[in-house]
Amino acid sequence: MIQTEGSEPLREGGVSVPSIHVKSVSTNVEITNNITGAVPGNDGQAGWQVSNNAIIQNTDPNAPGYYGGVFVTSSLESSGGVNAATLLPDGWVDMMNAGSDAVQFDAAPDALTPLYLVSSLDGESGTLVFDGSLTMDAGGPVDLATATFTWYFGDGTKSEGPLVQRDFSEPGIYDVTLVVTTAGGESAVEKYSIAVAGDDIVSLNNAGKFVSHGYGETENSVSSIENRGDIDGEPAIILGDTGAQAIVSRDDIKRVFGADNFTAEFSIKATAGGASDGEVSGIHSVLKVLVNSDGNIALTTYLEDG
Repeated sequence: MIQTEGSEPLREGGVSVPSIHVKSVSTNVEITNNITGAVPGNDGQAGWQVSNNAIIQNTDPNAPGYYGGVFVTSSLESSGGVNAATLLPDGWVDMMNAGSDAVQFDAAPDALTPLYLVSSLDGESGTLVFDGSLTMDAGGPVDLATATFTWYFGDGTKSEGPLVQRDFSEPGIYDVTLVVTTAGGESAVEKYSIAVAGDDIVSLNNAGKFVSHGYGETENSVSSIENRGDIDGEPAIILGDTGAQAIVSRDDIKRVFGADNFTAEFSIKATAGGASDGEVSGIHSVLKVLVNSDGNIALTTYLEDG
């Protein structure tokens, strides 16, 4: 069983990373002030002007340019196949003046426009903080003292106030709705679906197969097991032959990367008359667990630079 704490609980609501495609043989090329995942084709060749482009990505919360630090969370929800992502005001992309007018934060919209941020409480993957203070109307920021903020969390519960915290005890997809009503009676709604992952990542089930645990769902892992068996009635992987006896896809454990900590639980039993030392398990370039010749368990971890 592999478990994690503090991993990224949010999802991007279907928003994809924009891309720019220009052939490297093109001439008189100017690519400036864009928000994109990359600028392929540019190798510093003559006749190309490439500058002030914000490079973003939606795969690694711990790497530069992640969506969560670029856009207002609730604006990442796509509706009817249309995305309306809004830049964080005073964020690094906003300060670059990159991107089209459509993604700029409107501090004085014609109508009441609720927007909110979602963040996870440090070390608690199921505890989220919701901040509606970016809600604007034609006069600018909505008065947080006189407007009412009602949050519906998609599980039958609700909270009041511009800044609230919610503990989700079960993993799953939750449709969170914010209803804002001003002192003058104007009301508007903002919706966003959050994904709360459980602590379990991968486990070996009673059928002797690895299963991955996602957002409240369990499915067969992308894995291979060369030598199954059972020990005392429990499913087991028989080690001892050369090569890997079981392989789990890196995608199935990707929540380990970026987690504050994780736990791997397993038991080892020596077979009579056979060798009882060697590598037990590992994550390539991250860690390795082995039993040494003295019968002790040893752990080796690797730094990012090797």
